[in-house]
Amino acid sequence: STPGAAQARSAGRPARRVRFRAGSGFVIGIGIEMHSVSVFVANLTGTVVSRSRSEVAPEASANIRLRSIEQTISDSLDIAGAGNDRVLSAAVGTPGIVDSQGRIVLGALPDWTGLDLANEVRRMLSSPVTVQNILRMSTVGERWCGAAQGVDNVIHLHAGRRMGLGLLVNGQTPQGFHGAAGELSPTSSRKWIRSYNKPLGRPLGMPSSMVGAKRGTATGDARAIFDAAASGDARALGAAKTFARELIMGIE
Repeated sequence: STPGAAQARSAGRPARRVRFRAGSGFVIGIGIEMHSVSVFVANLTGTVVSRSRSEVAPEASANIRLRSIEQTISDSLDIAGAGNDRVLSAAVGTPGIVDSQGRIVLGALPDWTGLDLANEVRRMLSSPVTVQNILRMSTVGERWCGAAQGVDNVIHLHAGRRMGLGLLVNGQTPQGFHGAAGELSPTSSRKWIRSYNKPLGRPLGMPSSMVGAKRGTATGDARAIFDAAASGDARALGAAKTFARELIMGIE
């Protein structure tokens, strides 16, 4: 064939440049905790464009907590300059055991057990809603853009005033028949609570310059004990080691 014929065959429709419109829709992440509700709005690249947080009393009823969720969603969407009609999907993380339909099988919040949380949030947004245990959600987040990037099998332990565990097995979060796969047993949880309370009640023998750090605070904050252990205080270090040992035994 001639060069001219080759050029004729290569001629065709001119190339068109396209650009992904990250702001053509939004997704929402909702985190429900004992003391607060947090809402994050992200565009379609996963970039967070707004966030809002509301305080909630630990003893608040389900109705009060749901109203707080709705108001916090509204606040975060206002900051993002988006209406409900531009929300494509929402994901909700909550304490407790959640079934595959987004209902709370066993709640860790007042009036939470039996609540159809997915339907409640769907009513607020008119978009698809996924509800999952908040520790499982955070485990997926760690794999996406956190400490577990590129890892398919993960144990994510939350060690605070409440204890929680998130698992990834072959990149998936196991559910189990009742949504309780990977949950800590009540026996393990009780042991952990006892081991956490031991440092709270143990006097520390620290320098007087560490004001207010003789014990954990009335709200159960053990930070002072662990700070003292990190600085070399012998009794605090012993309490921290006991806590860690009993924590590990409870997980096993």
